[in-house]
Amino acid sequence: MKKEKEIPEFTGAIQSQFNPQELTVMAQIIDVATRRGIFSAADLAGVATIYNKIVSYLPKGAQQ
Repeated sequence: MKKEKEIPEFTGAIQSQFNPQELTVMAQIIDVATRRGIFSAADLAGVATIYNKIVSYLPKGAQQ
């Protein structure tokens, strides 16, 4: 049986600074920049880490 990924609650510093719509836009910007080759291969691991962290704070329906 596949264990579902736990999503952290939208609280703390993230909640006070960004709303879910802003986090969605940030994730979209990273996605587009990556597809357009803005980041070098050496940058991709760090970019993916930040992208995954942003997406983890989005409500389930808003995740890509």
